[in-house]
Amino acid sequence: MGPAPGASHRQAEQMSSKEISTRSGKAGRIVRVICASLLLSLLFLELGTRIIPVPGLTQEDLNPSQAEADSQLRTIGHPYLAYVARPDWSREADDKDGQKSHDANGFRNPAPPKEKAAGVFRIACLGGSSTYGSTPTSDAATWPAQLETILNRKEGPKVEVLNGGLMGWSTFESLINYSLRVADYQPDLVIVYHAINDMRCALYLRGGDPQADNTHWRLGWPRLVRTPGESLLELSQSYLIWRKYMSDYGIGQKSLGFYGIKNYRADDKDPFWRETPPPQGFQNVQRNLISLQAVVKAHGAQIMFGTQGCKRTDIQAQSKHQQWAGLDEIEAITRQVAEKRGAHLCESRLALESQAEERGMEVIFTREVHLTDEGARVLASAFAERIWELNLIRN
Repeated sequence: MGPAPGASHRQAEQMSSKEISTRSGKAGRIVRVICASLLLSLLFLELGTRIIPVPGLTQEDLNPSQAEADSQLRTIGHPYLAYVARPDWSREADDKDGQKSHDANGFRNPAPPKEKAAGVFRIACLGGSSTYGSTPTSDAATWPAQLETILNRKEGPKVEVLNGGLMGWSTFESLINYSLRVADYQPDLVIVYHAINDMRCALYLRGGDPQADNTHWRLGWPRLVRTPGESLLELSQSYLIWRKYMSDYGIGQKSLGFYGIKNYRADDKDPFWRETPPPQGFQNVQRNLISLQAVVKAHGAQIMFGTQGCKRTDIQAQSKHQQWAGLDEIEAITRQVAEKRGAHLCESRLALESQAEERGMEVIFTREVHLTDEGARVLASAFAERIWELNLIRN
């Protein structure tokens, strides 16, 4: 007899079911092997990297504390200034940077004692990185330090100079810095040397239109803030490794060093181009200079504004013409405030740029407003000559 009707069909179905079962079994084994491998890898990450120190996978590498993160920076957070220079900080010169140090109150060395001795004439210098001295080779090579040296070569009262500048600061920070930190040093003369940072505050696009309080530019000092959920996840070594090497957490952590600029992006080379810049940013500069002159006078000191020299060819972004025009506008504002408010003025830009034109830009400037040791000497000499011309140093 032949096979019963439908038997061949049932046999085919049984064979198909066996093939499916075999394939499913193989797939299941593969999945189990993969899961086991993943579990073993996680186990190695969780336990192995804790037992055996692996470079880049230690707790210090993966989960630095706020103190550890801050300790890498020369600045620390401040409730009114966003950031200030770290007290008692120093670094030796290397092939990338010059020697630098700060005193116990967070001012660039050599810093005078807070109490001014009788008969001493004291000068305080306010500004950004070119005043702080980001590029000169040592503390002694900054222009405030060289100004002290030059002025003390002449007979007369001993002169002490306080360097009250810091990287990234504008007239906003200098006004607060003088009011809260520098005035207590009882300076007899305050020198204000600003332009480029205020110009960029006035033109900055990424934070919206310029605001009277500069909040379109400046943020509070960023901190490493961890939520309760984040703290729980940080118990896992695997999570820490993923966060450091496979997420953008590290980028945010590194941004702690960029002085709290709103919406700052490291790859954004030109956040300043505006066809018609709003006037608010430049009005801010005028107001800040007027306020500085008033508060300095209220504390019994005289004030001198210096015009800022710049290697303008280093500004080559699309917005270069706006930036150059912005520098010119701030210089005009500085002259106007000095004339109307009875402040002294030093044409220090002319001294720097004429020397740069005569002797070579690289002799005076490193980049933009930053100075070589010789550039700092030229600037210090310009201020010294103006101080002597006006006979400002008196017992």
